[in-house]
Amino acid sequence: MAAALAALLATGLIVAAPAGALAPADPRAPMTINAFLDEPSWAYLDRPSLVQISLVVPAGQTRVPTGTLKVTAHEPGAVPSVVTVTGDEGNFYIPIQPTQIGTRYHTVSYSGDALFKPSALRASYVALTGPEIRTALQSATAGSVLVSQPVKLTATVRAASGARMNGIPDGPIMFYADGVAVGEGIAVAGSSGWSATLSLDSLAVGRHRITANLESVIHYFGPASAPVYVDVKAPAAGLPVTGRHTVMQDGPGGSWARSAVTVRAARTGEPAPAGYVQFYVDGSAPGLPVKLVAGKAACDYVPLGAGTHRIRAVYLGDTRHRPAELPVRTVTVTGPAS
Repeated sequence: MAAALAALLATGLIVAAPAGALAPADPRAPMTINAFLDEPSWAYLDRPSLVQISLVVPAGQTRVPTGTLKVTAHEPGAVPSVVTVTGDEGNFYIPIQPTQIGTRYHTVSYSGDALFKPSALRASYVALTGPEIRTALQSATAGSVLVSQPVKLTATVRAASGARMNGIPDGPIMFYADGVAVGEGIAVAGSSGWSATLSLDSLAVGRHRITANLESVIHYFGPASAPVYVDVKAPAAGLPVTGRHTVMQDGPGGSWARSAVTVRAARTGEPAPAGYVQFYVDGSAPGLPVKLVAGKAACDYVPLGAGTHRIRAVYLGDTRHRPAELPVRTVTVTGPAS
């Protein structure tokens, strides 16, 4: 065969192509593909999401593309989706469904036609676990505790399916005592924020219902955790305390007021009280209990409405001192709230 080809070349009847000769250039116009996940811009594991696709022709081109568009999700067993392009569609919306979490990929391919070249785009997106979540709450403290003893709480968030969460949560894990927010948890090391702890030592004597949940901004939703109940008791032979409670206003009849309390041992030589003071205005707590520092605590009430207001301060006690109601005060506001 080689000898016959060499003989033909020698006759000049055929000419060998010059080395490196190229095929004729494709005269068709280039095509640009834009593709991204439609709102939201992320996907969830095992849930379909829409890829928004547009075909962009060169500037000045008045003709529209035809042919086919194919979307291939890089997922095990995924079947490519193929749609016909007529030139009148605008944007295309084609579903894909991730089967694994993390960064995932899909390829968008345009077939080309008589006017436009074929084109392909490999795009990525992030697949999250969710969006429905469940929060589990546990207490490291068994049985009842004395007032001011810390209760260590741990909340862990998982998908409703029980799967571990990936990525970073878009909000804090909050803890609630009797329906009132008592603090944002501290993320457990290595949990990426999906587990958090809170040490709670400001509960009054009584039984308390504690819950937790992730305060998601956008990505996730789910109910609060099942409650954990904490029983707080006063010391059996608690030491008495005495205290002073004063209220100041920003001038006669002013709407700004501040409570200041001092709590001390009732008898000389006994240990100084620790713990918290809960303030009340007209029977409602304006905030969380305030921790005693060197026996003192204070609370601002801004603003108070016109009228007479009853202000209470209750010492919650600690592991050695029993709770105590401090003297009740009243203030009268004559002007509008400011």
